[in-house]
Amino acid sequence: MKLLWLLKSELNSNRKSATIFILQLVFAIVCYNICLSLTGKYIGSLSYFKKHDTSNAVKIIYQGDALEQADSLIKSQEVERGFYAIDGGVQIRNKQGKLVEENMPRSIMLMSREYFEQFGDISHSGRWVDTDKDYGGSIPAMIASDVAGIYKIGNTYNVDGKFNIYICGMLKNSVTELMVSGLSTPSFILFDESGVVKDYLLSSGVNYTNLYADLDSSIDKDAFMSEYNRDSDGEYAARGFDWEEELGSEFDRISSFLLIGIAILAISSVGFISNSILDYKGNERDYAIQIITGAQIKTIAITSIAKKVTILIASSVISIPLLVSLSKLLELDIMTANSFILAVTIAGILSVFSILLDWISLKRIAPLEIVQGRNA
Repeated sequence: MKLLWLLKSELNSNRKSATIFILQLVFAIVCYNICLSLTGKYIGSLSYFKKHDTSNAVKIIYQGDALEQADSLIKSQEVERGFYAIDGGVQIRNKQGKLVEENMPRSIMLMSREYFEQFGDISHSGRWVDTDKDYGGSIPAMIASDVAGIYKIGNTYNVDGKFNIYICGMLKNSVTELMVSGLSTPSFILFDESGVVKDYLLSSGVNYTNLYADLDSSIDKDAFMSEYNRDSDGEYAARGFDWEEELGSEFDRISSFLLIGIAILAISSVGFISNSILDYKGNERDYAIQIITGAQIKTIAITSIAKKVTILIASSVISIPLLVSLSKLLELDIMTANSFILAVTIAGILSVFSILLDWISLKRIAPLEIVQGRNA
């Protein structure tokens, strides 16, 4: 109870300072979170490809209805693992039959069974599509993170009045997009064994099929591509898959966010620590009087810690609705659990550094000199 009384007294006597601390941390948490969430896909993709050997991987783009040909290659002894995909632009409606986004077609991509069975270690939230599960007449789908602020995991949506899709989970990185980058960037990744989606996409004028394959280690990739392209007669084209090259453009896109994040970290750190020093200097005489009248430095330090923790908690709570509002405004999923926790952790480190400065200053304090000097 004594600590609560001291904390209340500390906050009441320093309202302006506490408000500035909160505003600084809210700004820092929001900015860190945005930078971390937008760079998270790149970092997740980098982590994935560092763990997997794709040195013998190829991509093939077929023209026309080439699913049988693509499927035959995937199941051949030349391919260790792989999948094919076909895509198309569609309009998505909610349960009430209203367009979720006016005049905003989204790209759905039909994936072969192999994608969900062999690439299930791709980072995602929610549930991975179960190829053996009945989804009650709906087509199971994963969503890309760029539409996570609009379409929700666990909800059902209708595609052009033709079929329903059920959102199982959300991809957390751009691995799939990089593997099928010859087509448009997919917002929805579907599995449909019945063929409803395939028939609809092909009847809608989609005439490209994209295949990704990790060739068997015994296969010479260059020789494979040369032979494959020689027989294509322009109907398909094989090329090597280089994840570093594919990620290069992604790094160019997010590098500005990294620089902004570093700048914000530097600015917020300097501002927060400067405010901490000024706050201590403003309270130094009060601390000196408390020590002269019998208060222990330990008690004052604990009160300071409680104050900074309270400010950090308040800043974190205030940041949540701001990030949710920004997600809706920008139509981007800029708040993930990991990015938010990491952003709060960085803000917490700043608070800990501020507390250490307070403790060092309190240990060096000369109460009588301060009180007598101020009274002179």
